Amino acid sequence: MKKCGKSIAAAAAAAVLALNAPAYAQMCYNEDRDAVYAGETPLSGYQCVLIKKDADTGQALLNALDETPESGADIGEEAEPPAYEWVDVGIKPSAANDVVYVDQNTDGFGAAVAFMLKESAAGSYTVYLGGKDKIVETESFTISEGQTDGKRGMKALEAEPEQQFDGRVGFTIKSVYLPAYKSINVSYTDEESQTVTLSYPLEKIIDTANIDLDVSFGLQINNVPEEAKDSINVSLSKEAQTNE
Repeated sequence: MKKCGKSIAAAAAAAVLALNAPAYAQMCYNEDRDAVYAGETPLSGYQCVLIKKDADTGQALLNALDETPESGADIGEEAEPPAYEWVDVGIKPSAANDVVYVDQNTDGFGAAVAFMLKESAAGSYTVYLGGKDKIVETESFTISEGQTDGKRGMKALEAEPEQQFDGRVGFTIKSVYLPAYKSINVSYTDEESQTVTLSYPLEKIIDTANIDLDVSFGLQINNVPEEAKDSINVSLSKEAQTNE
């Protein structure tokens, strides 16, 4: 069964497919790049962006621009959201640890811009958008536990029913930023019903140096024993190779 580990690089192919960002889309997190993208949220005219991790209760933390109503305000009336201070985003030092992204752009942000998070953890987040003379707008997104473990599973390709097994199995994944990953993990069940995981450097399979966008990636593994073909799982990992 060790042949599986040695032959993992027998064949691999990647097809680069440009993902044209739409003018609108909900705020969404890309686990490959640790970045947030906007789609249904129009960014035209917004020159400030701030992203904060919400409290454990799931409620958004106070806006760094201080949305606390003045004392004596009529509780029955909804307080008007504040406008962004253009010159000074106004992040409070006490809230700085909750801020995972902040930026200003005098020309405004484009629809395809990526907000690269300084850190990411499972939970809910709030995005604050604003600009000169603009009312603060908020959007939200979540990061699940599975998006922070540094692994992306690949889907096994199904052979035609009448096709006879010839020692080859294939796996594929769509819309992945390959430069974010360092190795490919292959796990299978051996003759003693034990799970074995082998790791192989991704750079030995495909050159990711010139890839700067999301791609579709396919992998073929040769010389797979028939008794192991149904137990093989393949995933991309952000960790370096773990076995020699």
